[in-house]
Amino acid sequence: MNREIISQALGNIDARYIQEAAEGASGKGGIRRFIGASMAAGIVLLLVVSGITLFRSSRKGTVTVYARETGEEITAAGAVLHTGTISDSGEMKGHPLMFYLSGKDIASVRFSSKREQIYFMDWTEQREEYGSAQNFTVPYGEDESEYYYLTIDWVPNNLIRELTDNADSTIAGLPEEMRSDIIVMEITFENGRTVTKAITVSLLEDGTFLAALEDYRISEADAFVRRPDSQAIPRDILYAQGDNAAKEAGDGETVWNGEDAAGFVDADSRLAAEAAVKDYYLDTVFGVRSMKVKEQTAEKIVFSVCVSKGGVVQEPDRTITLLLKDGEWKVVNEGY
Repeated sequence: MNREIISQALGNIDARYIQEAAEGASGKGGIRRFIGASMAAGIVLLLVVSGITLFRSSRKGTVTVYARETGEEITAAGAVLHTGTISDSGEMKGHPLMFYLSGKDIASVRFSSKREQIYFMDWTEQREEYGSAQNFTVPYGEDESEYYYLTIDWVPNNLIRELTDNADSTIAGLPEEMRSDIIVMEITFENGRTVTKAITVSLLEDGTFLAALEDYRISEADAFVRRPDSQAIPRDILYAQGDNAAKEAGDGETVWNGEDAAGFVDADSRLAAEAAVKDYYLDTVFGVRSMKVKEQTAEKIVFSVCVSKGGVVQEPDRTITLLLKDGEWKVVNEGY
């Protein structure tokens, strides 16, 4: 047998051993050394191949999370989010946490929020949505370019309500469990592999939020993960009301539903509240198409607001809450 061929086949093991085995110069000892070298080369080759396989597998199992509006990666070290804040009075500005996943060959992700609500939006308009919920499973698929457009919006309604409804409440005075939440993500890949990640969200005393990503092991204490999923809302049903509203409003026209607001004792106060709502949305990506009063007292008004983004009506309607402070209506909460 040609020793060059043997050398290539065994990954360039020591040529001296090959020559001794091929020419029989060293008898049985040479053969033993040749066999030993062959086994060593085979083990090295196996380790190399295994390493490549594990590397490829780990790449397929890697998921990163980014804040949607800033593109900042959320890591185990934590990231202070500057996309949304909350005040001691419960007034929220912007989105405290809107994020998306990046990875390879993600088949589906099950999201579970412990305390607050989360809202899924598919900007590719292909998947069904769930409205405001705490548990749901989103199908992803093999097209990685779509993942950027699958966003999760975390909305701390319970936290806002605590600060809004209790005049003596402050962020610093809230118990730690009320100032934090966790979103567990059970991720399944196309090859059947699964990983579990979690985003912890904490409200800092200055009104900003800190988010961190970690590997997570679901325990018996995590009852919130075992809640049943919310049922998906088919897109034709989800957007039917918005389409009708758009037709009624016309192209770019804003409709105000005065009949729903007629219960106000003071018409001027109602108009002032509507003006405050319009002013609020001027600083956002949304345009107001119509609004209806959901509830009201002498010092509190809650509107259901139909908005559009880029000319497209968004569903479901958003909710905005205003309180009367020093004779002026102030927005204290806004979201789904």
